[in-house]
Amino acid sequence: MNCFEWQNHVSDYLDGKLKPDCKEFADQHIKQCQSCAEKHHHYLKIIDSISNQKKSALPPPIRKSPFSVPLPHFSLASRKERWSKTPWYVRSGVEGLGITFTILFVIALIPKILPKVKNLYERGMNNKIEIFSSDDYKLDSETEIPLARGNLTMTNPNKGPAEEDFASENESLGESATEEGAQAHMQEIWRFNLKTDSPLETRVKIIELLKKAGLSSQTSGIGGTEAPGGIQFDLMVPQSVITSLKEDLQKIVIGDAFTWYKNKSKRLIAPGKARIVIWLSQI
Repeated sequence: MNCFEWQNHVSDYLDGKLKPDCKEFADQHIKQCQSCAEKHHHYLKIIDSISNQKKSALPPPIRKSPFSVPLPHFSLASRKERWSKTPWYVRSGVEGLGITFTILFVIALIPKILPKVKNLYERGMNNKIEIFSSDDYKLDSETEIPLARGNLTMTNPNKGPAEEDFASENESLGESATEEGAQAHMQEIWRFNLKTDSPLETRVKIIELLKKAGLSSQTSGIGGTEAPGGIQFDLMVPQSVITSLKEDLQKIVIGDAFTWYKNKSKRLIAPGKARIVIWLSQI
């Protein structure tokens, strides 16, 4: 017999109702298991304490017919009836005192309740202010860069700058261009097109990416320019950041919502720099 089986048979074991073979197994288990032996000793103490309590005889009426003795019965109707028979001046006085006490009790509670309600309201408002003033809900001072407004010089607002900004691979720069000027002329211009349902929200992400690439908030064009159909960024960046910037921009949108291409620029660009044009178009 294990502990579980002994616990299931403990009631019959204490009452002496176990069969001889089962009782023998229970006795052996108690001798071998200290935990069950302690429980058995505890049960015996409880039984002994109950058996040694002083016994008192029930009253003769209850012993003779225990179910016929009437129990105390509470009747609300009888109390109302007795109250209605009370003289009116007594009832009016008691009821008036009750109403007066209730009113005074409520008046006394109001000064204690109102500050708590006010504190709860102020605490809730402070929590909302803290939430909306946290870093998750507001931009830092460097990110709050104004958005320029105006008409961009472009042949097609859905494609970006006018084609005169780009030079073909074999296009001549002219006889008047110096060697240094020719080198400056033939720098790169990168075009990134992003389609989004919220250009303003995407604009904030792009500003963060540009700042991550090392551009300051004073960089010309970092705030973007709002135009019909979307927002455009047109600025100069170090050539070394183009690859990482392109990868980060591609993560902002999904699938074919991101396209890009590269060409040579007709505009003068300092060596080591590249011109990028980011166009956010409204889906």
